[in-house]
Amino acid sequence: MTTTADKGNGSLRAAIASAKSGDTIRFAERLGGKTIALTSGQLTLDKDLVIDGSAAPGLTVSGSKKSRVFFLDKKRKVTLKNLTIANGKTLGAGGGIDTRHESTLVLDNVKINNNTSELGGGLRVGHLAKATIINSSFEGNNGTLTDKFRGFSGGAIAHNESRGQIIIEGSRFENNIGSLGGAIYSLSSVTFTVEDSVFRKNVAKNDKGGAIFTDGVSARRYNSGLPDDGKIIIRGSRIEENKAKGAGGGLYLWGYNQTRGYKDDRAIIEDTVIAGNVVEKDSNGKAKGGGLWAKLGLDIRNVTFADNTAAQQGGGLWLESKFPANITNSTFSNNQVLDDAGGAMFLNNGSVPVNITNSTIAYNRAGRANGALWYNKSHNVTLKNSIVAFNTAKDRARDHVGFQAKDGGGNLEFSTSTRAIKVTKNSRIADPLLKPLTLVNGDLVHLLKSGSPAINAGVSKGAPRTDQRGIQRDSRIDIGSIESGKDGPKPVVTPPTVNDPSFTPSNKQPVVYLNLNEGKGKTAKDTSLSGRDNAGALVGNARWTKGVKGSAIAFDGKGDSVKLENSSDINLGTHGERTVSLWFKADRVSGNQRQVLYEEGGSTRGLNIYINQDRLYVGGWNTPRQESGWSGTWLSTDNISANKWHHVDLVLDGGRKVTQNALRGYLDGQQFGSGVGSQVWDHSGGIGLGSINQGTRFHDGVTPKSNSGFDGKIDEVMIFNDALSGAEVTRFL
Repeated sequence: MTTTADKGNGSLRAAIASAKSGDTIRFAERLGGKTIALTSGQLTLDKDLVIDGSAAPGLTVSGSKKSRVFFLDKKRKVTLKNLTIANGKTLGAGGGIDTRHESTLVLDNVKINNNTSELGGGLRVGHLAKATIINSSFEGNNGTLTDKFRGFSGGAIAHNESRGQIIIEGSRFENNIGSLGGAIYSLSSVTFTVEDSVFRKNVAKNDKGGAIFTDGVSARRYNSGLPDDGKIIIRGSRIEENKAKGAGGGLYLWGYNQTRGYKDDRAIIEDTVIAGNVVEKDSNGKAKGGGLWAKLGLDIRNVTFADNTAAQQGGGLWLESKFPANITNSTFSNNQVLDDAGGAMFLNNGSVPVNITNSTIAYNRAGRANGALWYNKSHNVTLKNSIVAFNTAKDRARDHVGFQAKDGGGNLEFSTSTRAIKVTKNSRIADPLLKPLTLVNGDLVHLLKSGSPAINAGVSKGAPRTDQRGIQRDSRIDIGSIESGKDGPKPVVTPPTVNDPSFTPSNKQPVVYLNLNEGKGKTAKDTSLSGRDNAGALVGNARWTKGVKGSAIAFDGKGDSVKLENSSDINLGTHGERTVSLWFKADRVSGNQRQVLYEEGGSTRGLNIYINQDRLYVGGWNTPRQESGWSGTWLSTDNISANKWHHVDLVLDGGRKVTQNALRGYLDGQQFGSGVGSQVWDHSGGIGLGSINQGTRFHDGVTPKSNSGFDGKIDEVMIFNDALSGAEVTRFL
């Protein structure tokens, strides 16, 4: 291969035509970084080939938005390596690649980007076909060109003809849009395995399964010779910030059973993080399973469900099955249900057993009842060696549960409500002393503080030998998902200015970072590597003092401030995504005076963080009707204390219209509320730390122009033009 021409001597099309089965096609080094733009239709692969772009790094084969890129004919075996396949488009299936029945495709270090079709934007896997995807990526693919296949089309991959095999290893799926399955739709794949992969910000536009939708994983009267074990396996992966309607914000896993002539399908999910996924209501008002919706046998091991949201039921997990489920060494934290029940889990299993062992279920919320677990009166749910703490619901008697679970021993629970129904008959009631949810050595967990009553208090018989991190438990095991003590490596927490590429998108850098470590002078320097130089000026008696990290700035509550000028990074222009993050230590939290920690904008449009009468508030508003008409949302918590360092995050993720869950507040890494919101249009007036700059708006409608000074210290101020997830804000603790 010596030219980027679509056809003729030295072209890829000519090389494919002249090749024999078993050949390898390679490219000249000078083609590196260049694009082969197809102008005469797709490339048909009708023989067994290897096409390897390793000698020409960055080589792209493009459909030029006019045709599919590759068509793999029936019963052929092809390996594509070290290529980018982009901009394919077809009214049929597989905008990037379409494989026909009984074919075999291997993608090794291949990028499938920005392809579009009616069915499987990036790739369609045919009947009895095998697809193995290794160290590859699918980004920006769209399987919703028309509504013709809206019940079968995944944004990146669609396997709609059943009985095939999908194996994914070490790959990434980001920003794909599908009708059913934002990244992947799979119908009766006899093998479905995902390992060491990332699914982030995929959207099921019209239906279920923000990242993955599976419709069974076994086949009736099956005789092709492929393994048919009835297992969906998801291992060592991250399912983050995906979105769907109806069910399964992250994952929708449906299985068959023997009563219909299939195997008893079962999903095994282990060593995985499922975080920040959202399921919104569909046209029938259903919204179940923010992180995972499952209707099959289920084994969950060493998994964290964090910061997932369901508009109706099951913030983390919604389960209905005729087969037992086992949840072991897992963490459910910061998940929420907006309307109904089951902040962490909605277990609709009737009398079918659900066994929850050595797990931590904390800080989950429900709009009506059962902030932790929902199950019916005739349930068969057993808890053993598990922590259930700080979950809340509108019905405070059902902060955790509506009925007691079966007691397997060694359980610990704690509620801030004295009316809360006890989770199990013999569980101990005590504050478990959990540290904030933190990414530690790749695991997102709640470590135990020294002196926690969970330490050495578990029941050894039947307990797992290792904890959620894979660390050996000792003979006196701890309650919850994590074993404390000396067995683990020293925790490594990602610092705020360094992104972990396995967890946080690399573009999420602050546009403002005032680390306040100067210790002297009248300027707070902006040390962010992104954005403009948005330094702050110390005003009044604001002075340097010892901070939570290095130095900080102290305010006397009488109008001292740090002022930042108007900036396109912060308040000039329209901003839909925003995170404001800072540490504060208040000298007092009581009293009627409002103490402003942060504010931008004025009475018409803006954002703020402040203290009033023992409560911390985060708020936002954009009142003009010709814009969004957002009258304002203020979220608050009373979980603050004077003379103690706290960390607060205001997160905005809004669009042109007012939507649910657009504004979120976090205190010390734990979400304390969410509410309606929109983007915020241009709002001049500068930015104030420690007092009002040129105006703001409070929860009671008061719109002062100045003062409302903060009495205390502020440190480590960061502003992002991204809406960080709950898991991501824990990096700053």
